[in-house]
Amino acid sequence: MTTIFTYIGVILCLAGGAGVLYQLAVLVEAHRFFRIRPRTPSGSSPVTVLMPLYGDEPGLAENLRAVLAQDWPEVQLVCGVQRTDDAAISVVREIQHELPSADLVIVVNGQRHGTNAKVSNLTNMLVAAKHAQLVLVDSDMRPRRDWLRAIVGELETAPGGIVTCLYAGRPVSRGIWSRLGAQAIDHGFFPAALLGWRLGKRGCFGATIALERATLERVGGFARIADELADDYALGAAVVAQGGALRLVPHLIDTGVNEPDFRRLWAHELRWGRTIRTLDPAGYAGSGVAFAVPWALLGAACLGFSAASCAVLACAILARLALVWRIDRGLSSGPTPVHLILLRDALSVAAWIGVHFGRTVAWRDHAFQVERDGRLVDLKGRDLKRD
Repeated sequence: MTTIFTYIGVILCLAGGAGVLYQLAVLVEAHRFFRIRPRTPSGSSPVTVLMPLYGDEPGLAENLRAVLAQDWPEVQLVCGVQRTDDAAISVVREIQHELPSADLVIVVNGQRHGTNAKVSNLTNMLVAAKHAQLVLVDSDMRPRRDWLRAIVGELETAPGGIVTCLYAGRPVSRGIWSRLGAQAIDHGFFPAALLGWRLGKRGCFGATIALERATLERVGGFARIADELADDYALGAAVVAQGGALRLVPHLIDTGVNEPDFRRLWAHELRWGRTIRTLDPAGYAGSGVAFAVPWALLGAACLGFSAASCAVLACAILARLALVWRIDRGLSSGPTPVHLILLRDALSVAAWIGVHFGRTVAWRDHAFQVERDGRLVDLKGRDLKRD
């Protein structure tokens, strides 16, 4: 038994050492990202922003105002819902009354065009779009005033292509679960996406997707992604398959994170993880290398906290703290407390393991099974609130 624990401890410490190298690599990428400035657009073509809605989520009114307050000459904001009793309608009506000069449209249409409800919503909304340049943004995103300027500046360099940007987590409640959810984005997803982009694993992110209407039509419109769970990734892949360029804008948009309890946070993280695993099984399995501190800690415990194992653990902790605090500084937020960093890492390991046990995801109070090709199968009659 002692020999078995020794072997396990050595393997875990090696995993922790690999995790240290990973932390240092993403630290370099994060430092580089925060030093890049977005391109300045040469023109000022009008833009239509498409924002599908679902309910009166926290901060929705502020998110709508932020889009309409962009430092850009002409912006049309098209919102869409699929139910006549959707609470988001009243929020949009209030903004229309508050800002009568704003070009704000609400489309209410319950027609379904596939399994993905968001894509169905976008399909229905598209008929109201007036401009050739389209920007898709999720309803929980709150852009800064220079967001469209950065997006259009990059899109000008990729005619016939598609551009996207990453996002940072913004807790919309004071609870610990929302904060841990934001940390998963800032300290987990964001640096991993940066390194993946550097290594050639590139895709669109739902936070922002911009392309010309002609480009969308050339790839078959939203019908092309009507049954995809990772609709953002699929849209980017479709454009690239047609010869278009895919560009990442050096700009971050804030996303509201509202996790009222552990159960909701866990469901979201399983959905994110299973989406990524479906798209890139090998890459997702390899992403476990990111958990330097948990692996090093378990390895040290198996080896009786020997000097060598403690050295690996110390390096893992220092590398993790350096990465997290560099990202916090780049996001202009205060340094994350050490105990929350360690708690977040433990939860991430648990989610990474849990993702491998099942293919069901929770999305908008509905249950879906993710097929191996990334398509969704609606599990009708299943109540997620009891799962």
